[in-house]
Amino acid sequence: MEQPSLNDHNKQEYPPMHTTEHVINRTMVNLFGCGRAISAHIERKKSKLDFALQTCPEETDITRIENTVNEVLRRNLPVTMEFISQEEAIGRFDMKRLPEKASETVRIVKVGDYDECLCIGQHVKNNNRRLLTDRLKDMYGKELSDRYLELLNHHFIYKNDETNLANYCASITMYPWLNNGTIAVGGNSTAPTNLKSFCGGFVNMVFIVSSMLSGACATPEFLMYMNYFIGLEYGQEYYKYPDKIVDLSTKQRTIDKIITDCFEQIVYSINQPTGARNFQAVFWNVAYYDKYYFESLFGNFFFPDGSQPDWNSLSWLQKRFMKWFNKERTRTVLTFPVETMALLTKDGDVLDKEYGDFTAEMYSEGHSFFTYMSDNADSLSSCCRLRNEIQDNGFSYTLGAGGVSTGSKSVLTINLNRCIQHAVKSGILYPFFLEEVVDLVHKVQLAYNENLKLLQSKGMLPLFDAGYINMNRQYLTIGVNGLVEAAQFMGIEINDNPKYEAFVQEILGMIERYNRKYRTKDVLFNCEMIPAENVGVKHAKWDKEAGFQTFRECYNSYFYIVEDKSLNIVDKFRLH
Repeated sequence: MEQPSLNDHNKQEYPPMHTTEHVINRTMVNLFGCGRAISAHIERKKSKLDFALQTCPEETDITRIENTVNEVLRRNLPVTMEFISQEEAIGRFDMKRLPEKASETVRIVKVGDYDECLCIGQHVKNNNRRLLTDRLKDMYGKELSDRYLELLNHHFIYKNDETNLANYCASITMYPWLNNGTIAVGGNSTAPTNLKSFCGGFVNMVFIVSSMLSGACATPEFLMYMNYFIGLEYGQEYYKYPDKIVDLSTKQRTIDKIITDCFEQIVYSINQPTGARNFQAVFWNVAYYDKYYFESLFGNFFFPDGSQPDWNSLSWLQKRFMKWFNKERTRTVLTFPVETMALLTKDGDVLDKEYGDFTAEMYSEGHSFFTYMSDNADSLSSCCRLRNEIQDNGFSYTLGAGGVSTGSKSVLTINLNRCIQHAVKSGILYPFFLEEVVDLVHKVQLAYNENLKLLQSKGMLPLFDAGYINMNRQYLTIGVNGLVEAAQFMGIEINDNPKYEAFVQEILGMIERYNRKYRTKDVLFNCEMIPAENVGVKHAKWDKEAGFQTFRECYNSYFYIVEDKSLNIVDKFRLH
């Protein structure tokens, strides 16, 4: 399409700041009914806008302006353009702002559905990408920043949830909510005081927190806190008398019925679509622990009243919820919560025999959940097939459900199939090319981390400030996709054989080396075989269009070929 002819533009704006100017202008118009800025001085590090107001804004007004602008920027709305004639613009825009020799064709710049105005200046198309590439230039130079864009645009790498300024996903601590309610994260509810307010408040809290995340929200303390409030109302040994009638209404409900009604309220509410997540349900995760795993993570935990969690009643509640949820899913489709059973092991067997048997019992009844078995409680695996090694007991895997106040800040995925095929076709030893890519994605993640710290300093990350998540316990995740397809291209059989094992160890071992290289006391890295429900299809499509072998329409997110019917369940376990 031919570009319309516009008048000359004699300014060289800094696009991110100039785009932000549009957002501020619209915010002022909306909040104060004034016109757009009467003068503007927009620079990279310092800018000034003048508005004609009847009275000087008060502190509360300034806070409202800042919060509104930050919220709009956090949405990362697309910046688009439209060309119309001056005649068409009359009545829609303030024509007095046009320069004297403006062209007959004018350009409208739109920031999503939030603002539109006539403008000829420079803007960003993707604010997040521009912020990241600018940071890369500052930290590593223009050459690396350009190389990042080249690899990104040619689909060697993929920035997950690039359009969202929010943290990727997190396993939160609910302690700030237990003390202060949701006020610190933009809500208006106070701290829960009884079982009823816990259930309603928990649902509200999860929705608020999830609106600030682009991925999963895990609440590993959910059942422990619920158990606490049940105990406050019915006594710590309530589990010994589940059939006791405690409801004086005509329903005459038992303790067990009241508890399962709470389960129903919470689970069905959270499974409802929400506008804050594009009308999808919240991605909610929970965890169950055996006695040893629980004591390792929560042995020194105290509630605000000074009491500690009671294991016997919590164990009963865990089992009751798991049984109830398994049965409830036979009645209707309930996607969430995603469940993980964490079992501590020794010498190849579980330490807690009771929970080992219960886990097997639940599988035998057809329940679907993840089980993580480890000789220590310093690492957990996930439905994202993540593997980490850390030094404390607070780790949670990327999709959450193990430790507390942690998760993943950002995921940057390597398309292994394209990388390896490109290297081979170009006459390059693929480990050399792949090493360049792996080194680059670590630097990109470090740049992202610096931007995240800047956002926090500006008050744009309330989950961190309120204490739900700890910045230093969040991971920068290096995702991998197309591993199986890359091995197939290299002529390697995808089963339990030494050649395939060596190939996988070479690839993942390289990423692990760089994870250790760039890790500091403040920055943690992990490697994840991403689920790839979306990007797995994109990678296959893009690679096929570029002439690479793809083998299937969606790249695997497992270490085996999903459609290979020759593999039994034991083979699949061995490959993982």
